[in-house]
Amino acid sequence: MCNREDSSDTDAPSVTDIISIPEDNSSTTADDSTSTADSASGPSTADTFRHPHRPERIIFPVKYYGANKRPLRFRAQWFKQWQWLKWDDARSAAFCYICRMTRQLGIEAVGKCSDPAFFETGYSNWKDACSDFRQHETSDVHQELAIKFAHFTSGKSISSQLSAQTAKEQKKSRVALQRIFDAVRFLGRQGLPLRGHDDAEGNLQQTLKLLQQDSEALRAWMSHSRHSKYTNPDIQNEMLSMMSHSVLRQIVQRVQTAKFYFVIADETTDSSRKQQLSVCIRWASDD
Repeated sequence: MCNREDSSDTDAPSVTDIISIPEDNSSTTADDSTSTADSASGPSTADTFRHPHRPERIIFPVKYYGANKRPLRFRAQWFKQWQWLKWDDARSAAFCYICRMTRQLGIEAVGKCSDPAFFETGYSNWKDACSDFRQHETSDVHQELAIKFAHFTSGKSISSQLSAQTAKEQKKSRVALQRIFDAVRFLGRQGLPLRGHDDAEGNLQQTLKLLQQDSEALRAWMSHSRHSKYTNPDIQNEMLSMMSHSVLRQIVQRVQTAKFYFVIADETTDSSRKQQLSVCIRWASDD
């Protein structure tokens, strides 16, 4: 169905890298679910710090799929592969321990979770379990709540820890953005077009693919679809404009510090009777 290697095909950090969840491998069938009414009234201390129910020595209920009535069930090995999972005997479904506990604690995420199954109704679609588990684990809402829950249980300030995480992500983004500037500067210096017949086959995209072989930060950063805007034509033109302004500022600084300089201006009229003015500046430098 799926194996442990299936969860390693993404560059998003695993929840186990952020928080260590206490394990409960008992074979009992105690129900650790909390009703909506209990959630609304606030969790008790016992509910808040209860170990997630992850039985490994029970036979999970079977569900049948398709015209052939294919039998599928929850697998205990998923508890090790996705350590944020917990089992609810009453609903015969799996929950996200982190998302469910943060909801009970009143900890909210900035974004909105599109699938309430992992924290409200319970997940039991075993046919697509592996792909849905991976999608939930890499979602922005789950990652944010994992960090907040880790800070809550550790007693550290959420704002300070989030600031540290943000600073870490910004550092990686700066490295990736610098590589993009390097590629644009190289192509501009050599007088090569950034785009070809299409963006995917253009010089910029192919240069970035080459740079990704030696830059893990760039490869991880470019893999996110929301970062694709940083290589679109508008951003390319903005980068070139920033570089041209930098060159002009350097020229102006050299002219201002030069003892002698002169300006040559020449004006011509093109075939459409528009006047074109070209300006040439020469100066004598100390070296």
